Amino acid sequence: MAVDHAIPTLLDRPPLIERDAPLAALRTYLDEAVTGRGRFVVIRGEAGIGKTALLRSFLESCQARATVLLGACDGVSTPQPFGPLEDMVGVLGPEVRAMLDGDASRPQVGRWLLARLAAGNPHILAIEDLQWADQATLEILAFLARRLDGLPALIVVTHREDADASPAVARILGTVATLPAVRQVAVEPLSRIGVARLAHERAEERAVSTGRATDLDIDELYRISGGNPFYVTEVAAGAATADGTAIPLSVLDAVRARVGQLNPRARRALEATAIIGVRAEPWLLATLAGEDLIGIDDCLRVGLLVRTDGISFRHELTRMAVLEDLPVIHGIALHRRALAALERAGTNDAARLAYHAEGAADRAAVVRHAAAAGRRAQSMGALHEASAQFRRALEHADVLDPGTRADLLESLSNVLFLTNHLPESCAVGTEAVALRRAAGDVLGASRGLSSVALAAWASLRGDEAWAAGREAIALAEGGGETAELANAWTTLGRLGLGSGEYDIAMDASERGLAMARRVGDPGVVGTALATIGTVRLIRGDDAGESLLEESLRIGREAALPVIVDRALNNLGAMAVTGRHLDVAEHWYRELEEHTERSEIERCSIEAALGEVAQWRGEWDVAERRARAAFVAPRTDGIDRAIAIVLLARIALRRGDDGWATWIDEARAISEGIDSTQIRWPIATVVGERAWLSGTAAGDVPELAAAYAEARERGDPWAIGELGQWLWRIGGIDELDARAPEPFHLEVAGRAAEAAEAWDRLTMPYEAALSRGGSADPEDVRRAHSALVRLGAVAVLPKVEARLRELGATVPRGPRPATKAHPGGLTEREDEIARLIAEGLSNAEIADRLVLSPRTVGHHVSAILGKLGVPRRGAVAAVIGSVGAHR
Repeated sequence: MAVDHAIPTLLDRPPLIERDAPLAALRTYLDEAVTGRGRFVVIRGEAGIGKTALLRSFLESCQARATVLLGACDGVSTPQPFGPLEDMVGVLGPEVRAMLDGDASRPQVGRWLLARLAAGNPHILAIEDLQWADQATLEILAFLARRLDGLPALIVVTHREDADASPAVARILGTVATLPAVRQVAVEPLSRIGVARLAHERAEERAVSTGRATDLDIDELYRISGGNPFYVTEVAAGAATADGTAIPLSVLDAVRARVGQLNPRARRALEATAIIGVRAEPWLLATLAGEDLIGIDDCLRVGLLVRTDGISFRHELTRMAVLEDLPVIHGIALHRRALAALERAGTNDAARLAYHAEGAADRAAVVRHAAAAGRRAQSMGALHEASAQFRRALEHADVLDPGTRADLLESLSNVLFLTNHLPESCAVGTEAVALRRAAGDVLGASRGLSSVALAAWASLRGDEAWAAGREAIALAEGGGETAELANAWTTLGRLGLGSGEYDIAMDASERGLAMARRVGDPGVVGTALATIGTVRLIRGDDAGESLLEESLRIGREAALPVIVDRALNNLGAMAVTGRHLDVAEHWYRELEEHTERSEIERCSIEAALGEVAQWRGEWDVAERRARAAFVAPRTDGIDRAIAIVLLARIALRRGDDGWATWIDEARAISEGIDSTQIRWPIATVVGERAWLSGTAAGDVPELAAAYAEARERGDPWAIGELGQWLWRIGGIDELDARAPEPFHLEVAGRAAEAAEAWDRLTMPYEAALSRGGSADPEDVRRAHSALVRLGAVAVLPKVEARLRELGATVPRGPRPATKAHPGGLTEREDEIARLIAEGLSNAEIADRLVLSPRTVGHHVSAILGKLGVPRRGAVAAVIGSVGAHR
C-alpha cells in the first residue's frame, strides 16, 4: 500500500465512538470496488461530526488492500485548480507533477487519472472537505463517477453540509447522485451515552498529563453540543486544563478556551501555522515562526495540531477560530513573510501567492499573482476559479494601467459569458470597451463590442446586441482585413441566426469566413462555418451538416472548446429540427461528454433533451427535463423560453389550463429579443389550442403571420408545423410545397400514410393526430388508444366525435383526468398560493420559482379572485381549508 502523506494515528484524534455502522458500510463498498464494481461514496455531516475521523480510521484499516490517494480542499482562499491532486503527487509520481506544472487541461488530467485507477492494485481516492473544492476537481470527480463500473476503485469524499458550499458543488453532487455507483454515508450526532464516553475518555487522557481531574455535567454538555464529537472533545480537553468547569456555549468558544491555555510562544506558532493553509510545510513554518517554532511541540502535545508530511490542524474549525482571532497587523506581517518566502522558493502556485499577497495588503502583488492565477485557471478550463481571480485583481484597479485593466476586464467578461453570468458579462465588457476607446485602441474596442453583442443578445437585450454588433464592424473597417473585422462580421452572422434573419446570417458569416481564412484565425473560421451550416440545415440543405462537422473538427484540433461546444449544440438542435431524434440524442450526449471536460455553460442540454423526449411521447421525462432547465447553469433566456413553451405544450395536451400562464411567461421573455426560436413555437401552441377549442378567430392572425415569416425565411419544418395548424383551423387550403412529407400527406387527405411517416420518425402524438382524421374507424380507434397512453386528455373529445361521426363505438376504459383543485387553482397557482401563505413577497416568490415578478403578480391576482379573498393575508386560511393539491 502507498499513501501520499501520513494518515494521522488514532492517538491524534478523539476515539471513534458509535461509528460501527458507517465504518462497516465503507468496508462493504471497498469489498465491492475490489471486485470491479467501483463506488463513489459521499460522507456527509455537519462540521465537527467526525467525518475525517471516520474516513481516516477506515483508511488505516485497509492500507494492506489498496493504494490510498488522499487529498484535501482548502476553504480559506480561492483554490488553485486540482488542489487535492497536489497533495497526491508523492504517490501519483512525476508525470502528474509535469501535467500540473504544465497547466494541463481537465481532459488530460481526467483521462490520466482514470487510467491510473484502472491499472494494478485497487485504489482508494479520498478527498476531504469537498464543499471547498475547486471546479476542476469537481468536474474530474463527476467524470470518474460516470466511469467507475468495472474499475477496482473506491472514491470517498467528505462533504460538510452546514458549510456555505458553492453552487458548483451542489450541482456536481446533484448530477452524480443518481448514478449507480454512488452511495451516501451520513454521520450522525452521538447519543448521550456516546457523549459521556467521549468526554470522559478525553478528560481522563488530559488529566494524566495535567494531574487534575475534571467533573463534567454530561447532561448539559449533551444539550449544548447536540452530540457533536468535536465540540465534546474541545470542551473535555479544555476543562481538564482550565480553572472551573463551565461549558462554553459554542464550538468557537470551546476552541478559544483550549488555545487560551497555550503559552505565548505556542500561540504564535499556532497562528503562523494557520496563516499557511491546510497543511504547513516545515521549511515555510520555520521561516514564519522563527524562534517561536519550538512552540509547535506544545500544540502537537495538546492535540491542536497533528503531524502528516507537514504540520496540520486536527480540525479546520480550530484553524478558522485562530484566524478569526488573529490581530490584523500580526496577520499582515505573517502573510508578508509567507509571500516573500514562497516567491524566493519559486513556487508556481499563483493562487496561493495571490492569497498571501491579499493577506499581506500588497496591492501590486495581488494584481500580479491574481492575474496569473486567473490566466492559469482559464487555460485549464477552471472558469469559476478564473473569474474569482480576475475579480481579485480588479479590486485593485487603481494600481493598474488602462491597458492591463482592459485585458483583465475582457478576460473576466469572457469567463462570465461562458458561465452564463450574462448581464454582468455585458457590463464588464462594456467597461473594457470604454477603456479601449479612451486609449485609441480601435481594433480592441471592436473586438470588445463583438463580445458585448453576444452577451447582450443572450441577456435578451436584442436592440443593444444589434447596435454593438454593427458598431464593431464600423470601428474595424478602417483597419483593412484583420481578425477583429472578421470576428465582427461573424458575430453579426450569429445575431442573424438567433433572430431568424437567415439572409443576414449567411451574408455576414460568409464575409467573416473568407476574411478569417485569409488572416488565419481558426476560431472565427469555426464560428462562421457553424452559422452557415446551421442556416443551410434550417433551409433543408443537408450539406450544412458537413460544415458543422468541419467546425467541430477545427474546434478540436485548435483546442477551442467554445467552438466545439457550439458545433455540438447546433448539430443536436438541427437534428431535433429535422426530427432525427436518435441523431439529436447522439450529438447532445456528445455535448454532455464535452462539458464534463469544460466549464462552458452556454448551451442548455436539459431543454434540448426535453424536446427530444416530447417528440417521442415521453412527456413525463420531457417535463422533468424542462423544469431542470430552469435551474441548470447552462440555461440562458432563450433556452429557458424554449423549456417554458415545452411545458405549455405538454400542459395543453394534458388538459391543464396552466398552459396559458406558461405562454405568458414565454412572451415576457420574448419582449426583450426578436427571435423566431421563441415566437414560432409560441405560435404553434396557440394554433393547437385554437384547433382543440374550436375557437380560432382570434388566433388566426398570429399563426398566419408566423407561417408567412417561415415561408419567407425558408424553414421547411417551421413551414410544415405552422402551416399544418393553420390548415387545421381553416386558415389555409393548401400547404407550401417546401413542407416535409408527413404534413403534405395529411393535408392531402392521406391520413394513414401520414401516420406511418410519423411512426417512422418515432413521433406518436403526431401519428395519433393524423390517424384521428382517418376515414377508417380502426385507424381512429388506434389513435384513441395511443392518446390515452400518452395522457393527451385535451384531444380525446375530438377523436371520440370522429368515431361517432363514422358510426363507430367509442372505446371505454381508463381515461386520464385533469387534476382538480378544490379551490379551482391551477398547479402553478396552488404552488404560489402556498408560498403566499408562508409570507413570501412577490419578489421572493419570483426568485424561488425563477419567474418574473410581473408574472407572479398576475398569478396572485388570479389566486385572490378564485379563492374569493380580498387580501394576501387571508390566503393561508383558505389554502388550509381546501387541502393540498398534488
